[in-house]
Amino acid sequence: MWRQKYSNLKEFIAEHKEIAISENIVAIPEKVRPIFYNLFDEVRRFYLQENFSNIIAEARLLSDNFTKTENMLMKLLKLKQISVSIFLREFIQDPEKALMKKLFDPLFDLLKGKMNFETFEEQVLEDISIFFKKFYSLGYIIWVELSLAKLLKPDRIFCVNLPEVKITKKLQQFIEDVPFPMETDRLSLEHDPQPTFTVPDFIIHSANRYVAIRSEYKDATWIASNASETREWLPLTPNLNPDLLVYVDKRLEDVALIADGEKVCRPDFVIECAAKKDWIYEAIERAKLHNKTLKPNFGTLIISRDEIERDAIQDFNVLPVGFNQRRLQKVISKDILTCL
Repeated sequence: MWRQKYSNLKEFIAEHKEIAISENIVAIPEKVRPIFYNLFDEVRRFYLQENFSNIIAEARLLSDNFTKTENMLMKLLKLKQISVSIFLREFIQDPEKALMKKLFDPLFDLLKGKMNFETFEEQVLEDISIFFKKFYSLGYIIWVELSLAKLLKPDRIFCVNLPEVKITKKLQQFIEDVPFPMETDRLSLEHDPQPTFTVPDFIIHSANRYVAIRSEYKDATWIASNASETREWLPLTPNLNPDLLVYVDKRLEDVALIADGEKVCRPDFVIECAAKKDWIYEAIERAKLHNKTLKPNFGTLIISRDEIERDAIQDFNVLPVGFNQRRLQKVISKDILTCL
């Protein structure tokens, strides 16, 4: 069916000599542009539906559960906003539209004659596979993070507001205070690729303790002059990329800093996520690395969307959760709320 839609597009181009599409030129006059792009988008939509219906369905399932959990947490804590990266937000809001964008350049290359059908299909498969894995994985990690926050039944939420600085100053190793966490009605899960300090995504107050969680770990550039004296600090290790770091403490200020330019705070838990069964081995490798380098006080847990065969799990505790928050309750009741 997508080939027929492609033929319709080619016929339209042939009938309108004013359209020029070649290796070095793309000229689509304004008067024919709306019809052209309607036909162009039909090709993309039908190709996606015919070849990637399974991942569209998976993405929609993630979207539904992510949005539901996000809304529940916002209502619980009276938050005005939860922000994530623009690419993840688009993937969550309209997975099909986000995936369609990956066909834009390859389809133009097909029209230009730079690709044949075979190379077009190979390129689209590669581009969509990379994009889907990145944002489906990230979406599932954030769903787990928001679900844990909700299940902890928090009564207050805090964030560490880092000062905005010029890039030239940020890249130098300044010695500065980490700001004291402040109550917030806005939750940001967007991360600076080169932060001055690595701080929690949020800190919640629950059951007379503070729980700090961080996703998408990034190396910091500044040195903290007021790092907690009661937490244990470890030397930095290259290539750290844990899915989630969890810290639990009686004092708010002791979980304000996760890492600076020379050290990282030893976490209470490391959580790795396997959003698809085929990705479990990568999660296990990350768990091995972070268990060794970060030495979490209460161990490393792998949360999987799917059931995993016992022989694949090795020495790690794997909790198959899917999108069932009740299964995550085990992490709350038996781990986080009992570690102090």
